[in-house]
Amino acid sequence: RNSKFTDIACSTSLLWSRVGFISTVDYRNTIRVVAITNSVFTNIDVADYLFAWQPNDGKPTFNITDCTFTSIRSGVSLFRSDNFQDEMSITNTTFDLETGCLGLFFNYQTSHIYFEDVTITTAQRWFVGAEYGLITIAADSILTMTNVIMRYTYNVTAGCLLYSSDKNLTDGSHWWREWTCMNAYMALLNEGGEVTMRNCELDTILTGVPSYDPSTVNFEFESTVGWGFSALFVNDGAGVLNLENFYHRRGLCRYLFRNQGTMNIFNFTTWYDEAEYNPHIAMSMALFTSWGNTATMFLDASRISGFKRWAAMSFAAGMYISNTVFEMGGWAMISNAGNMISIENCTFTRVGGRYFGQWFSNTVNLQPTVPIYMFRVGKAEIINNRFSTFDSYGLVGSFESGETLISNNIFTLNASGALFELPDDGAVMVEGRSIIMFDGGGPTQVIENVFEVATEDMNYDPNNFWILYDSCSSGYHGICGNTFTNAAIKAIATNVTSCFRPRLIECVNVDTAYSDCFSEKNISLKDVVQQVTVTAEIDSVFHVESGDMALDHVHIEVSTAAEVADPVIVKAVNSTVLLVDSFIADGYDISYYTSECEIVYNERLRDPSEYIAKLHLVCGDVSESDSLQQTSDSDALRLVDSLSASSIDVQSLSSTYYPGQLFKISFTVMDALGNALDYQTTDKLVIRLEGEGFLTDLSVLPSGVCSQCEQGVLINTLQVNEHDDEFTLEVSILNDVLLLLDNQITLNVTGCPAGFGPDENNSTCIHCNNGYYNLLPVSVVECRSCEPGSNTGVECSDGDITVVRDHWMGLYHDNASSSIISALCPTRYCCQQTDGCKYNDALNHAEGVLCAKNRNSSSKLCGACNDGYSEAMNSALCVKCEGHHFEFILWPLLWSVILTLMIFYCSMESGKRNPKKSVDDKKEVVRARPKNICQALLTHRYFQYMIRTMVLKNIFYYQQAVTQILSTSTYNVLFRDLAGYFELTMTSALFDADEDALWCFV
Repeated sequence: RNSKFTDIACSTSLLWSRVGFISTVDYRNTIRVVAITNSVFTNIDVADYLFAWQPNDGKPTFNITDCTFTSIRSGVSLFRSDNFQDEMSITNTTFDLETGCLGLFFNYQTSHIYFEDVTITTAQRWFVGAEYGLITIAADSILTMTNVIMRYTYNVTAGCLLYSSDKNLTDGSHWWREWTCMNAYMALLNEGGEVTMRNCELDTILTGVPSYDPSTVNFEFESTVGWGFSALFVNDGAGVLNLENFYHRRGLCRYLFRNQGTMNIFNFTTWYDEAEYNPHIAMSMALFTSWGNTATMFLDASRISGFKRWAAMSFAAGMYISNTVFEMGGWAMISNAGNMISIENCTFTRVGGRYFGQWFSNTVNLQPTVPIYMFRVGKAEIINNRFSTFDSYGLVGSFESGETLISNNIFTLNASGALFELPDDGAVMVEGRSIIMFDGGGPTQVIENVFEVATEDMNYDPNNFWILYDSCSSGYHGICGNTFTNAAIKAIATNVTSCFRPRLIECVNVDTAYSDCFSEKNISLKDVVQQVTVTAEIDSVFHVESGDMALDHVHIEVSTAAEVADPVIVKAVNSTVLLVDSFIADGYDISYYTSECEIVYNERLRDPSEYIAKLHLVCGDVSESDSLQQTSDSDALRLVDSLSASSIDVQSLSSTYYPGQLFKISFTVMDALGNALDYQTTDKLVIRLEGEGFLTDLSVLPSGVCSQCEQGVLINTLQVNEHDDEFTLEVSILNDVLLLLDNQITLNVTGCPAGFGPDENNSTCIHCNNGYYNLLPVSVVECRSCEPGSNTGVECSDGDITVVRDHWMGLYHDNASSSIISALCPTRYCCQQTDGCKYNDALNHAEGVLCAKNRNSSSKLCGACNDGYSEAMNSALCVKCEGHHFEFILWPLLWSVILTLMIFYCSMESGKRNPKKSVDDKKEVVRARPKNICQALLTHRYFQYMIRTMVLKNIFYYQQAVTQILSTSTYNVLFRDLAGYFELTMTSALFDADEDALWCFV
């Protein structure tokens, strides 16, 4: 504590557990804690170590805080630990090392080493002894470095050697001499432990720099002593190296990080000053490398600017790069036999060895200077990246790699800011190269990428194809949804097909049924369109040699700048080209060389005519000297009404479902434009419905008939008591024969409908038994009895209630239960159907079922008319009145007046008369005389007898006869309805007058 060690030389170590300047005898039991605080060590020279302690099972602790180490020279290292378990902490301390390592930690069990707020400086180029780094940790150590600065001082004159002229590299007017330099001292060697470097910084200060022109000299770093010395940071074996917020200003080595374990890099930043940057100055040749099939590197959220040759490189290792910016350098990523490569959400600006990075011979081990290059990689994914650069060898190259996906990237050709001038003839691609180059290898997919030129002053040749396939004979090579300008795709000895319909390539064989080729689809690509815009006169849009090409959903537009006779040319040499469901701009057509080509199919849509349903072109050995012809001029042209079947819409016939119901669906097959069409195929279409505990397949025959869809299927996993719940069915089409527009059907599960009730297990709804009923539209209780003994006017059977003619039925509700009540109705009020009326039809609001037409079924005995209707004066029917008919009051008023006058007249006295006396049983009886003749007539016993026997009897008999006679007649007779009142049986058919003949009052 508060000590100072100056000018000390020691033949062994400054502190060792057994021998040294400070020593103890019983090292196993005595040394537990070593603490050095606020001390200064200056000009120390030791043959082995400053501080060392060997096997100790007491878990010792070594702490260094607020110290300064200056001009330290050690034969091996400042610190060494060989304990089973220990903990070392170095905080707020600076180290200036002239020779030797900083720390060797060879612990046999888990040990923790902490560096925080530490600065390490050294001027060493390489270490002569064993292959150690400044810091070396063993497999059981855990090193955490926080806020650590590592600074090198490098003498260029002493460390580099100028090669003779035979090592010069030339490219036209560009040339320079090459300096070969020794690597700086290895900073870290992790031999299987775990290292975390957080908020750390690496910098190099150059001294002894000779006078030279940086445009004519190039510095290279070679590995001269062991493979480890080719890198500053080495993660060996099963080690783990974590970099968080690491700032790299400049490193002097062949590789900055070399990984054979797992390397996790987050927010790595490099220094970059565009005004000072030159890729030929002394700097690390590569930043990140991974070696071996067990090594994996993850690089995320970083910015890599101003790198010399490679930013990231892997040899037989996995590499995952995301959310990272690569700016100004050679190869952004190169992989040699990597097992998996993933590049996602990255930006590549001004990268490529030809114009932006360290230029050297255009190929090194047959590896072109493209920003991304993959050499025999097992699997690769390049997704959602942005490229704004140019290299004459292309932007992405792949040589004999495995499964490769390039999707949703933007490739913008931009040569601005190039370190070396473009040739006079502009941005010219090297012959046989393209922006994306597949040279052999396995299956590929190029999906929804954008290919564009930033500015016209690049003078980019429009005949350069954006994508080139060369001898890619393994697997499917799919392409769809991309956007091209001018020459799009060239394929040599390669079969190129659609990503949407991978088997479309099989249709180039004329003997293959198109339904077979269309039967497999990638649903996620159903809406993608391949866009090709022709803006200049070009040799061809698509070029195929000794292979086949089958594409769909290709939209070809032509700008006014390409006004030539044949702006859209498809060239096929000993090849077949198939275009399906595609589009060409109005007024233009596809041209082809006629001498060795035959059009097998040429189907164009009738309306709109710009759409190509099917174009099948088979060509032999075509020459560009042959004449061109447009496809619409061929004899094979045929107009059709729709494109190919591509999608299917499956719908439920009902949004509700009750247990026991047969679930029915309908389906509509459509083309890409939404046109419905009759679906017929040689394959069977299978619609799968799957829900919780339920699975069924509905087969559509090649004729397009689905009997199971029409008859319905039973969903036997639902219970009756699960009403008012939702049940979701997942819909799918097996083998993706057609695209499914909606993959879900949601049903509202209800209780049993009217006429149904749950079975004894409550698992399904069944018809109510005879004598029982259910009138509720949603019921979960058993059917109720119709009580036939007290309800003679109703009959219950097969779940329905039949009301007998001229009878009425209602429900009496008592708390939660209900019972039927029925009664005989007035004639022509209630049910008028001879076979009776279905009460359930009345529940469904069918007109004229429970009550006669226009009568209110909610009223008892149908005694009221519907709103807006009133009972006719000459019928029991209800009729709608058009206005008020007060003239009908005249008849009763007239009869009232006549009867009033008659009564008045008959009530008048005719004069005084003497009562007539009669003798009865010898008694004198005085009789009252009638007041007038009316009274005398009406009260006379002979008149009353005559009325009873002759008049009334005949009238009643007559009217009954008229009623029976006219009951089946449609002839309208005066007082016909009056005769109905003398009908005594009330069971015969009554006259149903025409509504125009009914008398309406109000």
